[in-house]
Amino acid sequence: MKKIILVLIVAAMFSNCEQIEKIDAQMDADSTDIANEIADMTNTLVAVERLAESGGSELLFKASGTEPGWTAEYFSDKFKLVVDYGKDSLIIKNISKYFDLNGGYNFSYKNSEGGKEIHLNVKIEDKECIDAAGNKKNRAVTITYNDKVYKGCGESMN
Repeated sequence: MKKIILVLIVAAMFSNCEQIEKIDAQMDADSTDIANEIADMTNTLVAVERLAESGGSELLFKASGTEPGWTAEYFSDKFKLVVDYGKDSLIIKNISKYFDLNGGYNFSYKNSEGGKEIHLNVKIEDKECIDAAGNKKNRAVTITYNDKVYKGCGESMN
């Protein structure tokens, strides 16, 4: 009787080992999938390196305000404005040559795009400002976009 029980226990152990080997074989990753993932990561890194080498767009100044929510960002190659919680936006390219914060800054822009008149005035004052979250910023910002006024705070990013 003891021999039969011992044989059954040994047989059960071998059976469990075979099942574990089958599960391990199923879990092994396909080497082709791994190679494809590495190639994708390499391509992404190469693209990021090319962007960095080409000078990419650098954020110089960022401003924001509430009621209604808006953000304005001066990059090294463009100005981006998003107003009314994202309902409207504007991007002006090749604007950085006009950007200088020493003693404040004032910029006006008018254009007709696709039959739509765009009027923009950006005034950045060299004075402390406290944003809606209670954070101190070093510039007060007033933006007039298509006859609507947006007020808030901003700061240099460098």
